[in-house]
Amino acid sequence: MRYRINVLIGLASGLLWALNNLFVGQAGGVLPDVLYSPIVFAAINDLCSALFLSGIYFFTGKLKNIIKEFSYSKVWPVMIAALLGGPFGQIMYFSGIKYAGTSLAIIFTSLYPLIACIFARIFLHQKLTIRIQIGIILAIAGSIIIGGNLGIENPMTSNVMLGIALSMLAAIAWGSEIVIAVSAMKKISAEAAILIREWTSGTTLVITVIILYPIYQVYSTLISFPAMILFLCIAGIFGGLSYYLWYYANRMIGCVKGTATNLTYILWGIFFQFLVTGQVPAVSIISGALIIFVGVFLAVYTKD
Repeated sequence: MRYRINVLIGLASGLLWALNNLFVGQAGGVLPDVLYSPIVFAAINDLCSALFLSGIYFFTGKLKNIIKEFSYSKVWPVMIAALLGGPFGQIMYFSGIKYAGTSLAIIFTSLYPLIACIFARIFLHQKLTIRIQIGIILAIAGSIIIGGNLGIENPMTSNVMLGIALSMLAAIAWGSEIVIAVSAMKKISAEAAILIREWTSGTTLVITVIILYPIYQVYSTLISFPAMILFLCIAGIFGGLSYYLWYYANRMIGCVKGTATNLTYILWGIFFQFLVTGQVPAVSIISGALIIFVGVFLAVYTKD
């Protein structure tokens, strides 16, 4: 029974991540293309997540006990995971979109569960049965079908190859993040780990924005588009909750099954997109979604 609850928690992390992506997309729709900056969006998103989680822990009386868990030996592995999955992973992903286009970036970054499985097998000694391997492969195949249906925007030039390489680096970063975090959570709670993760990622991204952009320009842009700030704050709340559940699920059921459940964010994303636009997805997208569902089911199913 407890295992099934943990699987549901992993699935919920995918649902909340899809909502995060939906509101980030809504924020991008409010802002003119010339002012759109993914790094600024990521910084606000992660910082809002950190503030929201801190507020929840404070008002529930958990913050003081969580802070007591902090020590150098416990904190630094989570900070490394945060820097890999947050600033580095996101910058690589957005750069991959810039050079290779959205569809190719989605296809190659969707390989992150496979990378997490490989690292979890090597470093955490987590079991990979034939059924789980087939499930993971099917889930990734479904993601590739959906990404490919978006269309390949650019011919295979050197820039596109660079974009593919950068997208692969993002996948490696995300796969590495959860394996390092799960290893670190043997000594620290999921609540403390995710708080360290969001504050590390958020503050690093904010510093990056300050270095790359004139602070007055960023400030004037933000106050000129209050709807964008609202959407990003809501996205940050969903993102923070999603990351907490993702960390918790991976800690309880392992990286192999945890990343598989989180990959369902693609299914939820298709569903929410349908609710917002009313546009029925293409047959190939529905087929890819069904393949993801079957793959995740195979990966997490147990008779126990």
